[in-house]
Amino acid sequence: GKEGGGILAQLMELPTSPVNADKIEEEEEKENEKEEKEEVTEEKKEPEEEKKEKLEEIKEDTKEEPNREEEEPATKTEEEAPKEEEAEKAEEEKEPKETEAEEEETKEEPAAKEEEAPPKVEPKEKDPSTVDPILQTRRFYNLHAQEFVDNISPRLALAPTTQRDAFLSKLQSISRSDGESITLLDLGCGHGRDAAHFTSLGHAVLGVDSSHEMLAHAKKLAPKAHYLNMDMRECSEVILSQSLDGIWAHGSLWHLPKADIVSTLRGLVSTIRPGGVLYLSLKLGNDGNNDEVLTEESNNGEVFDIDERYTATPQDLDDTEDECDSRRKLYSYYASAEEVREMVTATGWEVMECEEDDRRGGSDYVTHSTVVLFATTTTAAAAATQSSGTEE
Repeated sequence: GKEGGGILAQLMELPTSPVNADKIEEEEEKENEKEEKEEVTEEKKEPEEEKKEKLEEIKEDTKEEPNREEEEPATKTEEEAPKEEEAEKAEEEKEPKETEAEEEETKEEPAAKEEEAPPKVEPKEKDPSTVDPILQTRRFYNLHAQEFVDNISPRLALAPTTQRDAFLSKLQSISRSDGESITLLDLGCGHGRDAAHFTSLGHAVLGVDSSHEMLAHAKKLAPKAHYLNMDMRECSEVILSQSLDGIWAHGSLWHLPKADIVSTLRGLVSTIRPGGVLYLSLKLGNDGNNDEVLTEESNNGEVFDIDERYTATPQDLDDTEDECDSRRKLYSYYASAEEVREMVTATGWEVMECEEDDRRGGSDYVTHSTVVLFATTTTAAAAATQSSGTEE
C-alpha cells in the first residue's frame, strides 16, 4: 500500500534509487540502534544521576548537620524551657536570700564588734529595801542581828530594869491583884531580853518583831513567849479588842516615822483593857550632832543614816553609794519630853508619867538620852479616841 504503507513505503515512491532506500533502512537501523543505545545510556545515566543526587543529598545533609547541631540546642532549649524557668526562679529566690544573708552578716558585724568592745556596766537597780527607811531598818536587824546581841547582852547597864519593875507595879495595882498572871504585848521585842524577864515571872507574853533573825534569837532566849513576825504598825488589826493588860515598847517605836508612831499608838488603844498600862521610850535629839535634824527643813527629826557602831559587810565596802549601806536605819528624834507627852495624849492615852532618862555616861553604846513614858486608858477615852481617829 500506497496509502498506509508507512515512512519507508512513502519514501520508495519518491524518484530515488533503491540505494537510497537501503541507506534509509541503514539510517533507520542506525537510528534505532542509536535510540536503543541512548535508551541504554539513559538507563545507565539514571542510576548515576540517582547516585549523584544521593551524593548531592549527602553533601547537603553534611552541610546541614552543623545547622542541625545549632538547631538541636534550640530544640533542647524548648524542651528544657520549663526546667530553665524553674532554675531561673530558684536563682531569683536565692538572690534575695543571699542579700538577706549579706544584710544579716553586715548586721552581725557591728554586734561582733560590740562584743569585742569592753562590756558596758549597767547601773544596778536599787533594792527597795535599801531605799525605804523602814524596810532598810528591818534589813539592818536581819543582817546584823548577832552583832546587835553581842553589843547589848554584855552591857547590863542598858537593861531597863527600873522601867520593867515600874511597869509591872502599875499593872498589878491597877488591873490585877498581886501575883496574878497578866497578858503583855512586847512591841518590837528584838532578841527577847525583856520577854525573857516577863515570862520568868509567869506572865503571858506575845512578842512581835519584823526581823525574823531577831525573833530567832528571842525564841532561844525566851522560849515560853509566843511570837509574831510582823510589822508592829499592823498589830491593832490582828489583836483582839481589850485583850491585853499591858503594852511594852522599849526602844522600838523610834524606828518608825513620827506619823506612823501616832497612828500605831492610836490603833493600840482599843487592844488594851480599861486601866491597862502602856510603856514606851523615844529618843531625844540632844547629842550635839543631831540638833539640826529637829527642824522642819531637815525632815523634823527623822534621820536615816549609817550606824557606825556596826561593822560594814563586804558588800558595804564594795558599794560606793552610802544609801545602800546595810548599816543604815531610821531614827525619829524628839525635842523634849513635853513634846512626847503631847503626842501620846493626842492619840487617846492618859499619860501617867513622862520623864527623861539619860544613860550616856553609863555606857559607850548610848548616843542619846531618851524619854520614858507610862500611860493608861479608860473605856470612855478609848471610845472618844477611836471616833476622832475615824473622822480624820
